[in-house]
Amino acid sequence: MSIPTPTPSSNGARRGLSRTRSILEASAPQRALKSFDNLVALANDQEALRDAAKKLVWRDRGEPVTHINSLEDCLTHAIKGGARAGSLAFGLRSGVNIFILLFRVFKSPKELRFAIVRHAIFGEDSLRFGAMIGSFVALYKFLYNAIPLVSASTPSSPLALDNAPVLPLHSHEPRSHLRPLEPVHESRRQTDDEPLDGVNTPGALSATALEHQLWVRKKGRRSHAFIAGAVAGAIAIMFERRNQRVGIAQQIFVRGLQGSYNYRAQKHGIKIPHGDVIVFTLACAQIMYAFTMRPDTIDRGYNVWISRASKVHLTAIQANRTLTRDQALDPNDIQAILGGKERIISPTNRSFLLSLIDIAQNNPSQLPHHGPCEMIHPWIDASNGFSNWGCFIVQLERFVEVFTWMFPIYGALHLIPVILFKRNVFFKKPAPIIGQSLLNTIRSSTFLGVFVIIYQAALCWKINMYELLSSPQRRPFPVPQWLLRVLVSRPSFWVLGAMSGLSLFVEAKRRRGELAMYVLPKALEVYWTTSMGHLGILDMFKGSEALFTAIGTGMFMSIYQNSPEHLSGYARRIMYQLMGPN
Repeated sequence: MSIPTPTPSSNGARRGLSRTRSILEASAPQRALKSFDNLVALANDQEALRDAAKKLVWRDRGEPVTHINSLEDCLTHAIKGGARAGSLAFGLRSGVNIFILLFRVFKSPKELRFAIVRHAIFGEDSLRFGAMIGSFVALYKFLYNAIPLVSASTPSSPLALDNAPVLPLHSHEPRSHLRPLEPVHESRRQTDDEPLDGVNTPGALSATALEHQLWVRKKGRRSHAFIAGAVAGAIAIMFERRNQRVGIAQQIFVRGLQGSYNYRAQKHGIKIPHGDVIVFTLACAQIMYAFTMRPDTIDRGYNVWISRASKVHLTAIQANRTLTRDQALDPNDIQAILGGKERIISPTNRSFLLSLIDIAQNNPSQLPHHGPCEMIHPWIDASNGFSNWGCFIVQLERFVEVFTWMFPIYGALHLIPVILFKRNVFFKKPAPIIGQSLLNTIRSSTFLGVFVIIYQAALCWKINMYELLSSPQRRPFPVPQWLLRVLVSRPSFWVLGAMSGLSLFVEAKRRRGELAMYVLPKALEVYWTTSMGHLGILDMFKGSEALFTAIGTGMFMSIYQNSPEHLSGYARRIMYQLMGPN
C-alpha cells in the first residue's frame, strides 16, 4: 500500500488553515475583552439612566448648587426646575385624591367609578395645583439666580463646602432653640447611620458620601430671596381657583411668619414653653366663637367642615345663635330639626321641641337664653340638670363618629409623606413603617375626637349647670344673676373653644406646631374680618390674596435660602424636593 505524498496545493491549504487558527486564537482574548467592555458600558448606561430617572422624581440630600453664569443659563435652569416641580405637585395631588377615594369609590355606582377615578387623577384641581407649584419654582429660580447677575452685587458661584451649613437629618419640627448650624469640615464628617448634630466625629467618607450628608444651598442676600419669592408667589397663586387662593395665601403667610419668628427667637434667645399649644388654643377659641356666634366672619367651606366634625345639625347651631344673641327663635329651624331623617328623635325631646315652637309663636319673651341640649342632640334625652346620663352618652357617641370619620383622611396624611420622604426604608421594611403610620393615624384621629367631645361636654355641662342654678326649687344654694348670665353669654363660647384646644396635647409633639400653623390663619382671618368690618373698610382688601401670598412666600423663601433650620421639618423637606439648593 502506497503512502500519498503531499502536493503543493495541500501544503498551502494547511499553512492557510494554521495561520487562520493562530489569528483566531490570538484575537479571542481581545474579543472577550471587548465583549466585557461592552457589557460594562451597557450596565453603566443603564445605571446612569436609572439615576437620571430617579432624579426626575427625587432629589438626594446634598445636591450641589447649579452653576449659573448667564441669563440663558438662568432660563434653562428655571424651565427644567419648574417642569419637574409641576410634575411632582401634580402627582402628589393626584395621589392624595386616589388614596382618599379608595375608601368611598366602591360605594359609588359602577358606571361612575371610572369617571370618578379619572377626575381624581386628571381633574382640574390636580392640573391647577401642578401649574401653581411649577410656575412658582420656575419664576423663583429664574429671578433668584438672575438678580445677582444683573446687579453684580453677590457672586453667582456656589459657596465652598466649608461654608455650607448642615441641617439635622432627623428634624421633624420647628424649634426656636436650635443652635446655629455649624460648617462641616473634612475632620467632622458623619457616618451614614449617625445624625448630624454638630459634634466632632471622626470619619473618612468620600466626597460623594459627604455630599449626600449635606444640604448645600446657594446662600445670597436675603433681599434677593425675598424679592424672588414675593414675585413668584404673587403670580403663581393666580393659577388656583379663586375660592382656594385665600386658604393657600393664609398657610404660606403663617409659614413665613413661623420661620421669621424662629429666626428672631433664636437670635434673641426667646423661648416660650408649649408655645404651639398656646397658639392652637387661642386660635381655636376665636374659630369656635366665630362658628357659633359669627359665621359670617369665617370661610363657608371651613364652616361646613366644622359642622360636619361637630355632628350637630346646622339649624340647631343657627337656633342656638339666635337664642343666645337675641333671645329669638325661628320656628322653621325647629321644624327642620324635627324633620331630619338622619336619626330618630326621642319622644321626650320631640315634645320639648314642639313646646319651643309654641313659645316662639305665642310668648317669645319666655324663650331660653341658650340652645337647650334637647335641640343639640335630639336623638338622646338631655340630662336636665344632671338628672340622667344622656349628655354623657352623647360624648362617647361623638368620639366614635369623629374617630371613624377622620381615620382615612389622617391615614393619607401620615402614610403618603412617609412613602415620599423615607421611600428606601419603606420598601426595605414596609411592615414597621405601616405599623407606625397606623399608630400615628389612631393618635391623630383620637386628637380630633377628644377636641369635639371636650367642646360638646363643656357645652352640655354649661347648659345643665345653668338649668340647675336658675331653678329656685333645684339649686343647692343662691347664685348671683351675673354668674348665670356668664354661663349663657356669648364670650362663654370663646372659652369653650379655648378648652378644646387643650386636646393638642394628645397629638405627637412634632405635629403640634404644624396643627397650630394650620388653624392660626383661620383665626387671623376671623379676627381680620371682624375688626375690619367694624371699621367699615373691609371691601378695600377684597382680592388681596396675591399680596398676602407675596409677603408670605417672600418671608418663607428668605428663611429657606439662608437659614432653613428655622422652618418646620415637613415644609423644609417639601420645598427642598421642589426647589433644590438654587
